[in-house]
Amino acid sequence: MEKVRALIKQAERDLDSSCYDKSVSASYFAARMAAEIFLLNKGIKTIPRRDDKLANTVLSQGKREEAVKLLALYGLRKKAYYFPYLSTEKNARLCVHFSKQVVRSLIKEIFP
Repeated sequence: MEKVRALIKQAERDLDSSCYDKSVSASYFAARMAAEIFLLNKGIKTIPRRDDKLANTVLSQGKREEAVKLLALYGLRKKAYYFPYLSTEKNARLCVHFSKQVVRSLIKEIFP
């Protein structure tokens, strides 16, 4: 969990520094790590590496909203790193917001 919290803080600092692509990426990885921890605690032994499969596995655990947000975060992260334009402040803020929601929801299942 320490790494998840650190990634969220990095995403916020990158956002404040106008490093929007980095903020999007850190937000995505925080949510992904929280999803992996959540699934491991649910007894899932093999964590999918592909993001769509990870989201589907989260969905299979009854976490629809979190799965949708994971896919949105992944899509924005791909755009941040593979498309020829910079991420916007609006998208970076959305990613930080989504990431915090996903982390909060999944982690409260583990640590009520």
